[in-house]
Amino acid sequence: MTVQKNPLVKPFLKWAGGKRQLLPEIRKYLPKNIGKTTYFEPFLGGGALLFELQPKTAIVNDKNKELINCYQVIKDSVEELIQALRLVFEDGLYADKVIEKTFKAHRKWGGRDRRYFAETVYEITRWYRYYEALAESRDLWKIWAVHTVLSDL
Repeated sequence: MTVQKNPLVKPFLKWAGGKRQLLPEIRKYLPKNIGKTTYFEPFLGGGALLFELQPKTAIVNDKNKELINCYQVIKDSVEELIQALRLVFEDGLYADKVIEKTFKAHRKWGGRDRRYFAETVYEITRWYRYYEALAESRDLWKIWAVHTVLSDL
C-alpha cells in the first residue's frame, strides 16, 4: 500500500539555510527505503525535506526552541492558531488581545499549552511583520497543510 502525499504541504515559512532549492539534488542521495523507516531531521528549520518526503514516522529537532514550539502548536492546536492569526493579520487585533481571548475560550489548557500557544502567536506575528518569513503571502492554509503531516507523526 502506497501512502498518497499531500501536494499542498510545503514549508509555511522561509528559513535561512533552507533546503527547498536543493531538494532535487538531495533526493538523489536518499536511501530507497526512506519511507519505510523513521526519518530523523536534526536541523528542521522550515522543514522542506520533511514536507517533501512526508514520512509515516519522523523525529525532528532544531536548536531554535521557538520554532519547535511553533510546530508543536501546529500539530496540537492548528484550528485555534489559524483563528488567532486571522484575528491578528486580517482584523488587525493585537496579539495580546487575541491570546487572551483564546485562553478564555480554552480554560482547560494547561500552563505548557498556554505558554507554547502564546509564544507561537507572538513568534509568527513577529516573523511575519518584521522578517516577512511566512512564505509568499498571508496564506494561512499553509499552516493547515503542515498540520496534516505533523498530526500523523
